[in-house]
Amino acid sequence: MDTLLKVNNLHIGFSTKEGLLTAVEDNSFSVKEGEILGIVGESGCGKSITSLAIMGLLPKHARITKGEIVFAGKNITSLDKEERRKLRGKEMTMIFQEPMTSLNPVLKIGDQIIEGLMLHTRLSRKEAKERAIEMMRKVGLPRPNQIYDAYPHELSGGMRQRIMIAMALISKPKLLIADEPTTALDVTIQAQILQLMKKMNKEMKTAMLLISHDIGVIAKMCHRVIVMYAGHIFEEASAEKIIEKGIHPYTKGLMECIPTPEKRGKVLYAIPGRVPSLNERSKGCPFALRCPKAFQQCYNEKPALEKISKGQRVRCFLAQ
Repeated sequence: MDTLLKVNNLHIGFSTKEGLLTAVEDNSFSVKEGEILGIVGESGCGKSITSLAIMGLLPKHARITKGEIVFAGKNITSLDKEERRKLRGKEMTMIFQEPMTSLNPVLKIGDQIIEGLMLHTRLSRKEAKERAIEMMRKVGLPRPNQIYDAYPHELSGGMRQRIMIAMALISKPKLLIADEPTTALDVTIQAQILQLMKKMNKEMKTAMLLISHDIGVIAKMCHRVIVMYAGHIFEEASAEKIIEKGIHPYTKGLMECIPTPEKRGKVLYAIPGRVPSLNERSKGCPFALRCPKAFQQCYNEKPALEKISKGQRVRCFLAQ
């Protein structure tokens, strides 16, 4: 498979009263055509801001300070707003965490689905509606003709998330970024949505970048997994290797947090402490203060992200 997306040495900074604070530092990774790559980590680890940088949707006070993003062989980092707008919605699309806030409450579902299609193609409104109905059927929505004329508040959370998937895939993009797509849904609907996304990945060959705080979900869904912490990639490997042979103490901690039948009746493990804020990050390993295996070097130096075995990179002195 050819590489579709390549992120090289990406740094993202936030302008604050204290000056420019780095949120994402020296991150490099790639996504192949038709692949599902997962990014996992706690809130505040830099997952979402990385995805917004790829989409060209960084907030005004944030900017890429170093590095490049190459999509389909083209460096898109320096594209102007109009060029990025043409790319968004056609070549790459995004699903956000909460479908109710992503959908316009005063516009009918059908109008919102075909908006991007009408913008990027020369289809007539009738043709666009036909394609929208077809896509709604593909994502498992019942009575698509009725739902086409409904408003967001008339649908359940699971149905709204299916609408978001239909909107994202209707233009047949090469890349779909899904940022916590099941966070606001109950467990049963979560499973249905994830199963649907995997099915659409197989049928349409759309590459996906799936972002989550749940390493269990990521491991089941993805071909490869990136573990992020405090703006750094801590580990990268195949989903199978992350589950069975995860090396970094943070990766192991995330795995320990997953509830399993064996842990029934026991207190679930929680990684002590919290993710440091942007102005609290030290010169050493960002995880040192929470790490059960930290030693003096961890507090004084920042480990490099190094290849440990085929397809596996780890940022940890113990691994080296």
